[in-house]
Amino acid sequence: MLWLFAGVAWGLSAPVVPHRERWAERYKALVAYEASHGHCWPSDAKLSRWIRAQREKYRNGKLSAERVELLESLGVSWSDRFWARNMRRLEAYKKVHGDCCVPPRYVGPDGARLGLWVSRTRRRELSPGKVAELDALGFEWSAKRWEKYFALLCRFREERGDFSIGQDEVFEGERLGVWVIRQRQGKGVTPERRAKLDEIGFPWNAREARWNDKFDALRSFVAANGHARVPRRHVTQDGVNLGTWATNQRFLRRRGRLSQDRVHKLDQLDFVWEPSSSEGK
Repeated sequence: MLWLFAGVAWGLSAPVVPHRERWAERYKALVAYEASHGHCWPSDAKLSRWIRAQREKYRNGKLSAERVELLESLGVSWSDRFWARNMRRLEAYKKVHGDCCVPPRYVGPDGARLGLWVSRTRRRELSPGKVAELDALGFEWSAKRWEKYFALLCRFREERGDFSIGQDEVFEGERLGVWVIRQRQGKGVTPERRAKLDEIGFPWNAREARWNDKFDALRSFVAANGHARVPRRHVTQDGVNLGTWATNQRFLRRRGRLSQDRVHKLDQLDFVWEPSSSEGK
């Protein structure tokens, strides 16, 4: 037995939501998903099934013009499951790597050739809806992004004189520090790109880079003062605590934790391993 109350049919055990109201609830959920993700290819099973049902009705001519318009306003396309799967893969890639710069030969964990799909997508003529989906995800339409950051790196070195780039470094409005970390992690670094970085002396090890920067500061000190007896509290004009660093090198050598290569480099500058009490001040 059914009772009618405020336009909603109720049974004795549970409410029966009318089709129109149920459709509105699903559509509202899709609106929320699109607002937060920028596309309409949800990974949520229930919402994904509902969209598939709308596509089936559309193909069979059973979806009203009003609903077609509502769904299309969110960027819903009526076919192409392959596109949907790759959009989800691209979104997963971005969560891991932080961007959509997929290397051309990249193969995903599921064996899908996502890099090839991205390369082809750049060359294809796409519908406005698909372009909007990719834009919302931060898709890189130009494969020249790496070259852009490489040029930034070269300018940074010319301006600062070294590769002292922290992970939060922003240079000329770009997050150069994040890019440098990805290069050191090997993400998207082809043999050709590695060769270009090697050519400009890019330090692949961040700790090695920091040590070399301090060593360069010591070399400048020697050139300016004629000796390597750095006062313990000496700070360079660039803010490098060179005195503290020199003290640390002595400590590491005494503990046997300074590599022979570094000892040799310091010896070449006549570094003072056992300074007198007056020299250490």
